Amino acid sequence: LAMEAAVRFPESMAGLFLMAVPLKIRVRPGGFSNAFRILRGCIREDDPIAPAVRRTFALDGRVPLRIAVRWIPRYLELFRMARQDRRIPESLECPVMVYQSGKDEFVGRSSVKYLKNVPHVTIRTAAHSRHFDYIPEERRELLACFREFLEDVLPPVSR
Repeated sequence: LAMEAAVRFPESMAGLFLMAVPLKIRVRPGGFSNAFRILRGCIREDDPIAPAVRRTFALDGRVPLRIAVRWIPRYLELFRMARQDRRIPESLECPVMVYQSGKDEFVGRSSVKYLKNVPHVTIRTAAHSRHFDYIPEERRELLACFREFLEDVLPPVSR
């Protein structure tokens, strides 16, 4: 959606900072197993990944099946949009910083092929992080990159 807005309203976009851009979706086994553990409410506190997913979705305990089923249309829409959005990067005119996770359980590594030859796009990878969980070192790197990007694309604030 952000890329679509940047193409439709280029005068309104100073730049885009995008994370886990799902232009090619590939659900790995860890993504399925974490989702099922969350649905069943079987999340161990010593598991570093599942609590991050639970925090991301603001889940507390088991997800009732009647609620989980409602997610299906949203995921189908995401798959459809991912295919459509593969054409958008070549039309981007603003600076774009893309941050992908090297161990992402949902976004395919091949998503970057749709971005890498676009002139205004810079791609960085958090090699050891996942879709919902960044290791501390890479989280600090991501935040520093975000601050640097903001300084580059936003006009100076006058006081």
